Amino acid sequence: MVLLLVFVSSVLFAGAQEASLEEFQYGIAPGSDLEALARRGRVLGSKNFMFTDEASGERRLSGYGEYHAVYPATVDDLLSVLLDIPAYPDVLPMILESSLLETRGNHYVSRVSSGISLPGFKQIYTVTSEAIVERFPDGSIGLRSFLLYCEDDKLYEHYLSWYLEPVRVNDQAMTYVRYFNRPGIRKPFPGLIIIIRLFADSNLRDQVESLAKEALRRSAD
Repeated sequence: MVLLLVFVSSVLFAGAQEASLEEFQYGIAPGSDLEALARRGRVLGSKNFMFTDEASGERRLSGYGEYHAVYPATVDDLLSVLLDIPAYPDVLPMILESSLLETRGNHYVSRVSSGISLPGFKQIYTVTSEAIVERFPDGSIGLRSFLLYCEDDKLYEHYLSWYLEPVRVNDQAMTYVRYFNRPGIRKPFPGLIIIIRLFADSNLRDQVESLAKEALRRSAD
């Protein structure tokens, strides 16, 4: 239950400084079977590990999760949900509050609180981050984000990206979606890594499926 924002699909989490493109995952993953992915998405990779930071002596948790799928939604419909930041609590799992602070062209600065708040238990991460949207000549779109500020200093880094590319599967226009999330948590409490490993794959799927479901709902309306 304390997976919290570790694999949440918000565009608002990433690194302490803007990273190079190598920190994000764009493009259709090599060897992808688009027809199979249209039936069911697949986890591309998921790994988490503990380590001690040499500079600070601080115990930390790092890792990544990556998921891809194909949906009968347009690139722009999916992107519109990703950029509808105030609607996140109604769309994406584990988002408690979200607000858009500033827009500058294709840059979006936002503040999001994510996690779990139950009677007797609360674990919430609140971050301010900047997301950058990039459109490419083939019609695909990349979205990458980096952390500007983490309240309570609970994260030391967090990189995230979404990649959307129009494709045709069985002569139907669809969109390939690739989601990548790499968190970095300071001073994780005992047992957190076990919980993450148990639920990481299902969380990756839930985030991407929730995005696609909302995009399809809006397009139908």
